[in-house]
Amino acid sequence: MRTALAACCVLAATNAPAQVLDLQPTLQTRLTFSDNIRASGSDKRSGWVAEVSPGLAGGITREGARVQGRFNVSARNLGYTSDDGWRRPALSLQAGGQVEAIEDFFFIEADAAIRRSNLSLFSGRSSDDFLNADRRNETRSLALAPRLEFSLGSIADARLRYQQNWLSGGRGALVAQRRGEWSADVIGARAFGPLGWGVNYRRADTAYRDNDINDVREESLRGSLFYTVTPRFRLRGIVGHERNDFGAGRTQSNSITGAGFDWNPSPRTSLSGYVEDRFFGNGYDLSLTHRMARSTFQLGAGRDVTSSVQRFGSVFLIEEFVALFNALELIAPELTADEREEIARGVLQLTGDSFVSNAYFVDKRLRAAYTLRGARNSLTLGYTQSDRSRVSAITGLREEDLFRDSDRVKNRSLSVSFSHRLTPRSSINASVVRSVAERTLDLSDRTRRLTTSLGYSTRLGHRTVGGLTYRHQKSSGARDFTENVISANMNMRF
Repeated sequence: MRTALAACCVLAATNAPAQVLDLQPTLQTRLTFSDNIRASGSDKRSGWVAEVSPGLAGGITREGARVQGRFNVSARNLGYTSDDGWRRPALSLQAGGQVEAIEDFFFIEADAAIRRSNLSLFSGRSSDDFLNADRRNETRSLALAPRLEFSLGSIADARLRYQQNWLSGGRGALVAQRRGEWSADVIGARAFGPLGWGVNYRRADTAYRDNDINDVREESLRGSLFYTVTPRFRLRGIVGHERNDFGAGRTQSNSITGAGFDWNPSPRTSLSGYVEDRFFGNGYDLSLTHRMARSTFQLGAGRDVTSSVQRFGSVFLIEEFVALFNALELIAPELTADEREEIARGVLQLTGDSFVSNAYFVDKRLRAAYTLRGARNSLTLGYTQSDRSRVSAITGLREEDLFRDSDRVKNRSLSVSFSHRLTPRSSINASVVRSVAERTLDLSDRTRRLTTSLGYSTRLGHRTVGGLTYRHQKSSGARDFTENVISANMNMRF
């Protein structure tokens, strides 16, 4: 609850009369029947689940975009016909926003998330299944980031930023950790005609609540030289130095060399990337975006050292999610924000990032998404791949942490989603998601999942939406099971 209050306080931190605050109390009800309520291959029994979830949704804006933010918080109450009975309310939160406290100078960003997603890629239901309500799978994150942006005359532009991240889990599945990062950037992009320069300094300290886990420090300094070949194409060279103590108290240092480019052949197309020689090998990042009249294509690939405390957060910070979320609003306006979020998450398999660990790891990732929009239809194809190798010699990891017994975890998923508006008040949605998860150095432990769903939604009133969904899920590997689910829901806004 403190995470939710902190995020909302930052988003509301303004006394300007031009502020617009949109608050909508919500109530989501759902009745679900499953022929395998425990997602088990041996103890296969059917059961009903009733959900009543009151909440609050909305956003905050201010004239001139000085304040922007959105949030969605609810208290999920689930009751089972099995021995579980009614469970304690589970708080669900997605919030993110920014305050421009001093115009063009001082900014404050905030991001918060609380959710219960299956933390294991190898057993149980898929990560974004709405029946995942186990308290052990709850993960909470909060990020606050004040920054200063200012100009050094005609010489350069500067930015000074500090970001504090907190990450914790339910019932000890994850050791609570805090990460504070200082960063400073000075860029003279056109200081000498086509030549420009840049300097970046970064220092991050990660502290764990458990004394059995050693704290971690990272530090790096980079210098860049830019050369503008044409107004649409720019090259850059990178040199620098880094050091860290991922080796459990043993400091390692390494020089950094690299090169990159930025290319914008048209207002609708952008391509940028870089590659660096780092202490873990080659690090790189590639980003491609191409927009057409009725379609959007996005491609991203990268390899870098990161951690769950840096990656876990609100989905509203992810470009692919926002693009699909907004497309669904055009195609199926009767859907509530919660329903559009649920569909977008399932299609893009974004909570592959629900895999959380206290260890730092090298993340080799690939994500591609193509969205085609018509007058009444929307088609989205998505592919994600994540190959993570533990880089820190960390001890004291909890039993649920996948890096406790594995050095490498790999996950791939392919998804297809289709939405069709039947009438101005109703639509159908269908999706197919295929995923494969593997772990250990030889990738010998493997779990395959196939999830198909078909849903119908309709507007029952001005602020009421109802729907019916059928879902089939099959998992083979660490835990074999098959499940069929039928769910009826009704969502209201007041």
